[in-house]
Amino acid sequence: MQSIDTTDGESLGRSNRGAESARDAGGPVGLLNPEFGPIEALVGFGVFAVLVDRLTPAAVAGLADRFPELIAPFTTGTAVLLWLVGGVTVLHVALDLFRPNPRTFTDPGARDAFLDAQRPSAADVRRNLVVMVLGAATALLAWETVVAVFEAMIPVVIEPGGQLPASLSLGNVAILVVFFLAVAAYARALDRVVVGGAREFLYRHYTGDWE
Repeated sequence: MQSIDTTDGESLGRSNRGAESARDAGGPVGLLNPEFGPIEALVGFGVFAVLVDRLTPAAVAGLADRFPELIAPFTTGTAVLLWLVGGVTVLHVALDLFRPNPRTFTDPGARDAFLDAQRPSAADVRRNLVVMVLGAATALLAWETVVAVFEAMIPVVIEPGGQLPASLSLGNVAILVVFFLAVAAYARALDRVVVGGAREFLYRHYTGDWE
């Protein structure tokens, strides 16, 4: 019986495995690293859009009494403003994400060390979760007062020189300030939780450390 020479096949297999090991062990590697900021920016735009949507009917009603001819330009201008701000927000988010990416490292070890340094600590996660809950709760509690203050200010804007609304008290102004601070804190904390979670996933994915 004729014997089959498997030497060439074994050599080829060892060569392929050696090439794979060399590729895994060294050489430049790239990384698309999640950057902080996009979630924060999108939440800010979302709150702005909801406020504009909530206040537009009151503004239209105020214009109907004094300047009905301005209703159509106002509603068109409001829509254009939302699209413009939305477009600028998306462009800003895209630039923040892709300006530093892709990152290049000399070898996988340098990449993994970078990812390890970028991981959020357990204390970071807990702190951001607490800030998220407190920020969201504070903003929700202040929401109706904030809307009432803005709605009361619309007639003053439409017809300057009128009497300031009673709702524009020092206490309500303080609530207005607290609302925006709470929204900012919530958006920033949510951004850190989401981006931090993505960075943690990338670290575990590349290192195989799922424990």
